[in-house]
Amino acid sequence: MIKISSGKVVLKNGKPSCVCCGSCNLEWVTTYSGQNNGNPWTVSNNGSRLRIDLEDSENCGGSNENVQSGTATATIAVVGADVSLGFSFSGIAEMQDTGYENISFYLDGERVAQATSPGGNLECEMGASVVTYWVDPPYILEAGNHTFLVEFSSGDSLYHVGSYYQADLTCQTLAP
Repeated sequence: MIKISSGKVVLKNGKPSCVCCGSCNLEWVTTYSGQNNGNPWTVSNNGSRLRIDLEDSENCGGSNENVQSGTATATIAVVGADVSLGFSFSGIAEMQDTGYENISFYLDGERVAQATSPGGNLECEMGASVVTYWVDPPYILEAGNHTFLVEFSSGDSLYHVGSYYQADLTCQTLAP
């Protein structure tokens, strides 16, 4: 069993957890709307990778005629030593208009990054999204619970072909 200095055992789903060892053990809760074929969120790499895939829009040969949106919220429990939370993300969005396929990332209520479509009047062509970091990573998390929130909206029902966003998080214990 993994014990922290207070002698308590940290549990995740009833099993010993390694949050005290520098692993963030992210637990994600996702919501979504406007999808015809189910949940667009994929969580992988033990919770350190999050991806949202849009369904292709009807006007670009797909079957979805809806505005697509969703949220993903991770709870991060930091026990003992502070951790450094690394964060990077990328995505593909429409090259028709800017201001669509919007995604925002918040850490403990503060917006740390966002992205949007590049635009260009190119109809169903896709390109790298325009990424903005409001607060550059890494983020230092002190002992306690933290929330990492992701909000996404396509903004309209048009010009989505293979559009997605993917975020990768890393966690490293800081020396005392």
